Amino acid sequence: MAGIQLVGNVNNTTAQEVEVNTKAARVVIRPDDFGSLGIYGVGGISGTMAAALAAAADIFQFRWTSTTNFCLIKSVSISAGSVAAMTTAQGAGFNLNKVTAWTADGSGGTTLTPAAGQNKLRTSMGSTGVGSIRIASTAALTNGTRTVDTTAIAGLAFGITTTAGVSYITPSADLFRSNAGDYPFILSPQASNFEGFVIQNSILMGAGGTFTFAVKVIWEELTAY
Repeated sequence: MAGIQLVGNVNNTTAQEVEVNTKAARVVIRPDDFGSLGIYGVGGISGTMAAALAAAADIFQFRWTSTTNFCLIKSVSISAGSVAAMTTAQGAGFNLNKVTAWTADGSGGTTLTPAAGQNKLRTSMGSTGVGSIRIASTAALTNGTRTVDTTAIAGLAFGITTTAGVSYITPSADLFRSNAGDYPFILSPQASNFEGFVIQNSILMGAGGTFTFAVKVIWEELTAY
C-alpha cells in the first residue's frame, strides 16, 4: 500500500520532509498569517508614581472598540522599580483583569493609542483598530464605565524594599503570554459594550516613596477567529 505524502498548496510537488532515523516530521514554528490586518506592539513607561497606590487601582488600560474584528492578546509584560525609597518593606503585586461592558473610556495618565499606520510589526500590515491604550503617569487612571472581572486572568507578585533605585520586577517579566499552541486571550467585536483589559495594583502599595513601571503589549487583529 502506497504511503501518504503531504505536499504544499502552491506547487503541489514539494513533499514534507522527515528525519532520517526517527521519521519524525520536520516542522518550523512560524507566526500566524495576518491577512488584511496585522500584528502590533505598544510599550510605555509611567511617570513617577506617588506612594500608597490603592488596591485595585488601574495603572494600565487597553480598550478594544472594533465592531467587526477580533483582538488576540499575545503577550503582556511589565517591569517596576523604586525611585525614592519606601518607608516599609512589603509584598505587592500587579493583576491583569478582563473588562467587559466598557461603554465609557477611562482617563488620565499618558495615552499610548497608536496613530494611523503606526506600531505595526511589519510595514505592509493594516492600521490597528484598537480604541484606547493608556498608562498611569503619577497617579491611578480614572476607571470609566465598565465591568471588571472579579478574579484576575494573571498576576505577578514582587517585593518592595526600603532602598531607592532598585528593580522590583525583572525587566519585561511576563504578566501574560500565549505561546505557540496556547489559546490566546481574545477580545471580541462588540456593538457598544466593548471589551478590554486593565492592569491593577493588587494591594495597597508602599508609603513614603515613589516608583516607576513599564508595560509592553503585543497583539494580533483578525477578521474572524
